[in-house]
Amino acid sequence: MNQNFSDIYGWPKEILSDFNSFYENVYPDKEYRDELIQTIVTDIQSRDPARMNWEGIKITTQKGDKRIINIKNIAVENQNLMLSVVIDVTDKFNFQKSLEESNERYRYASMATSDAIWDWDLKSDVFYWGEGINTLFGYRYLSNETHTSKTWLDLICKEDALSVNYHLDEILKSSALNWNSEHRVIKSDGTLAYVTQKAIVIRDVGGNAVRLVGAIKDISHRKAREQQLKLFESVVTNANDAVLITEAEPFEGAENRIIYVNDTFTRMTGYAAEDAIGKNPRFLQGPKSDFSELKRLRKAIDDWKPCEITTINYNKAGTEFWSNFAISPVANEKGWFTHWVSIQRDVTDVKIEEQKRLLATEISTIFNKTNTLQEATQELLKRISALFDYPLIGLWLLDED
Repeated sequence: MNQNFSDIYGWPKEILSDFNSFYENVYPDKEYRDELIQTIVTDIQSRDPARMNWEGIKITTQKGDKRIINIKNIAVENQNLMLSVVIDVTDKFNFQKSLEESNERYRYASMATSDAIWDWDLKSDVFYWGEGINTLFGYRYLSNETHTSKTWLDLICKEDALSVNYHLDEILKSSALNWNSEHRVIKSDGTLAYVTQKAIVIRDVGGNAVRLVGAIKDISHRKAREQQLKLFESVVTNANDAVLITEAEPFEGAENRIIYVNDTFTRMTGYAAEDAIGKNPRFLQGPKSDFSELKRLRKAIDDWKPCEITTINYNKAGTEFWSNFAISPVANEKGWFTHWVSIQRDVTDVKIEEQKRLLATEISTIFNKTNTLQEATQELLKRISALFDYPLIGLWLLDED
C-alpha cells in the first residue's frame, strides 16, 4: 500500500491495513458494506478475471467526505496475492450524474411543454428534437432522435426560409446571445403553421457560437385571430352605420362605458372618439327621447338579450335626430359576456316621411268627420300642434279659386 492509496481513501495506513477497521471505517453504512463484501467475495471465488474490476464503489474518508472509486485487480494465484489499482473517479462520476439528471430534466421539460424544444450542436451539426415536434406538427420520426440541421431547415416554409437563414447567420456572426424569429413551418400533413422561434446562443471563450438551444411555439390560432380582428376593424371602420362598443358591465359603480366608436358615429353625432370614449351612451339622450323604448332597452341589457329600438337622440350641436339602433352582447371563448355592440342608423328622413303620411291621413280623417270648415280647421290645428310638439297660431286654407 503506497501513499496515494491512503490519500485516495482519506485514512491513515494503519486503519487501511487492518481488514476489519478498513471496512468498518471506509464503508460506515452496514447494509452497503455487507452487500459490497458479499459481492467482492463472490467475484474473487469465481476466479473470473472479468469480475475482478469493480466500478462506482462508494467510500467515506476520515473527514466524512464521500468519494467514488474504481478498483482494478490482478490475481497472482501462485502466490495467493491480488494487486489492486484504485482510481478516484469522484469528479467524473458527479459530472456524469449531473449530466444525466440534466438530460432527464430536459427530457421531462420537453414532454411537459407545449413548445417544440430543440438543441443544435453547430460544430458537429447534430440536431436534437424534443417531444413537441410530434405533438405540434406531427413529425413522429424526429422526436427524441438526433438528426442534422437539415431536418430543421426543411420545416421552414420556402417563402420564409431565405429571410430566416439570413437573420440567423447575422446573429451567429455577431456577439448576440438570443435569436428570435416569426415565420411559417410546414406540418407533416402539408399545411402551414405560424410559429415563433426563440433560442439562446451558446458561445465558447473566443465568442464563437457553438450551440443553439431553442423552442418553437405554434401561434397559428393567434395569427388567425389577428387576421379576423383586422378584417372586423376594416368592416367596422368603413361601415355606413355607426358602431359603438361598450363594456359588458359597469365597474366600481360607474355606468357601462364606451370603449370604441367608428368614424360614422362621429359624422352622425358630431362627437369625436375622444369625446365619447369613457362615457355612457346615455349622453346622447334628451327631453324628447322615447323613455318607454329606453326602458325596454334597459330590461334587455339586464337580461343579456339583444334588443332594437328607435328613439330621438341629440348630436353635439344639440340638434335632435331619429336613431334606430340594435344592441347585442358579445361573449368570450368561455361564454362570459365581455362587451355590448351597438349598430346605429340615422332614420330622421324615414321618420319625416312617416310623419308626412300620418299628417295626410289625419287631414283626410278630420275633413271627413267634421261638418264645417271652422271645426275642421280647429281640429287640424290641435292635431298638428300635438304632432310637432309646438303650438300653431294659424292655418291658411286656400281654395282652388
